[in-house]
Amino acid sequence: MNDKIRKVLLSSMSVAAISLLSSTVSLASTENTIMPISAPIITDNTDAAQEQVKASHYASFTGTIQEIADHGQDGAFKLVTVTTADGGINNFVVTDKTYVMDELVVGSEIIAFYDANLPVIMIYPPQYSAIAIANVSNDGSFMADRFDENLISADGSLKLHISDETEVVTQDGEVFEGDFTNRSLFIQYQKVALSYPGQTTPSRVVVLNEKDVIAIPENAEEPTINFIDLNGMENKQWLINGELVTAPSAFIDEQGVMMVPVRALAEALGHELTWEADSKTIRIGRAISLQVGQDNYIFARMAPIQLGTAPALVDGLTYVPVSFFTEVIRAKEIIVDTDQIVIQQ
Repeated sequence: MNDKIRKVLLSSMSVAAISLLSSTVSLASTENTIMPISAPIITDNTDAAQEQVKASHYASFTGTIQEIADHGQDGAFKLVTVTTADGGINNFVVTDKTYVMDELVVGSEIIAFYDANLPVIMIYPPQYSAIAIANVSNDGSFMADRFDENLISADGSLKLHISDETEVVTQDGEVFEGDFTNRSLFIQYQKVALSYPGQTTPSRVVVLNEKDVIAIPENAEEPTINFIDLNGMENKQWLINGELVTAPSAFIDEQGVMMVPVRALAEALGHELTWEADSKTIRIGRAISLQVGQDNYIFARMAPIQLGTAPALVDGLTYVPVSFFTEVIRAKEIIVDTDQIVIQQ
């Protein structure tokens, strides 16, 4: 065997030996590594794997308040502009449904929580409807989420232990003594035990008020619209769930579509509306939103619903096609008769 061949063989054997040693060290390292409690557990069990996919019902951001302005109809709400640590800008709307722990002051650093399941209007800066706000200068940390019967958060990261020292109140400040299961809670806490999930005894728990979300029952009958007489819209009375209601008249647009006032009728059906003037958007409860001029009606997390006609702003009022109340709000029946328009939820 000549010297050249001998050198090639020795080189190959050295590389193989180093690779084997490297693999052995790697395996030894893995066996002695202590995985963090937050590391996902890899398993072949499909149910267990799905259990890992959890998310908080609410998201949050932290920043410094730069501006507070009147917002909404008659300035009843507040639009708060916040800059984040990375220089980003966020706007959030404070309504009468928002839990505000401290007075909002320009220059204060706050944490704001919003519903992560709601669609976000595609504008810049991004704009959110806040469900809870607190100053981060307060003692402790904050979290908002839904909690199950074991007082574990929806994202599975935190378990609560309620003690005699824990202050438990409603959003209105009244003592709460009910069940926490599937309720949205805003909590203030100081320490978390190093376990999974983390465990804490909060100093304060606020049970948040929640708007009703429209639920579609299984096997529900398809809603219907019965057009008996489309003449004389201005003279027809509104009969909503069996009660006469005062509301602006419906009209027939240039395409022959019956348009109806969304606010008056939705409120008569028991829903709460908010109007966002900047984007000309109406939100109905937590599940529904619509934007003037856009034939995309949002219901929960479903794909946008097209009705063939976009919401229209007429004399300062928003009108929608009458089918909005059957296809989106899911009214059971609508009858357009000679002298009245009947909507039954």
